[in-house]
Amino acid sequence: MTLEAPMTGFAPSLPLLHRPPNLGWRHQTNLAARPTCEQQAPSAQENSAMVAAAASFVLTKAASAYTKGGRRPGGSTVTTALRELEREQRRNKTKSDIDLLYGQWRLVFTADEKTKNPLLKAVYFPVRAQQTFIPGDKDVGVFDNGIFFFGSTAFFRFRGPARWQPKMNRLEFTVDELEVKIGSFRWKKAGLDKEGPTLEGRTAKTLPFFTFFSIRKDILAARGRSGGLALYARVPDDERL
Repeated sequence: MTLEAPMTGFAPSLPLLHRPPNLGWRHQTNLAARPTCEQQAPSAQENSAMVAAAASFVLTKAASAYTKGGRRPGGSTVTTALRELEREQRRNKTKSDIDLLYGQWRLVFTADEKTKNPLLKAVYFPVRAQQTFIPGDKDVGVFDNGIFFFGSTAFFRFRGPARWQPKMNRLEFTVDELEVKIGSFRWKKAGLDKEGPTLEGRTAKTLPFFTFFSIRKDILAARGRSGGLALYARVPDDERL
């Protein structure tokens, strides 16, 4: 699968980053006469940086078009960009900055590569869903996840403790509290986790988690425990719920 370019001047397909364009025999002849240093192919490190930059461009465009309006990149394009960025992060073993994770993030796009339902395979999320990461002590904070309708008139949200694993760029969490609001009606329940609101003695074998392969000021990209990919856009301060 290649990274499509749904708009003119939008983003190059990733294969273009791996080979020089076909310039014709005249241009190739001229290139042959140039100094040897100009004929050298990009190094593996330079090529990796170009691939990551192209993928980041697509994801930034998708997040901006989703939140501010505009033409969105196609689902297959965004999915490929997420895969490429994840592959580059693994190859380079890049560590994420936990401080950039804190705040509110709006879910933009999800891709489930295992589903047989074409409507769920690659989709811009149709309603407002957002996650909030709240810092705590010693890499343990709070994870808040909610789906909102008509602003905050109606919502379904849950929260619980979260733990950052820096070596794996992974956030492990559990759900212990649920809250539902519809107009003036509000219902809240705590104590959902039978093991209590703590992560002590628990591992990723039993806990849900997200592995982040890109945490930036404006976008967030992760893969969940179930294998799905997700793209988020940071919520501006004046739009927080």
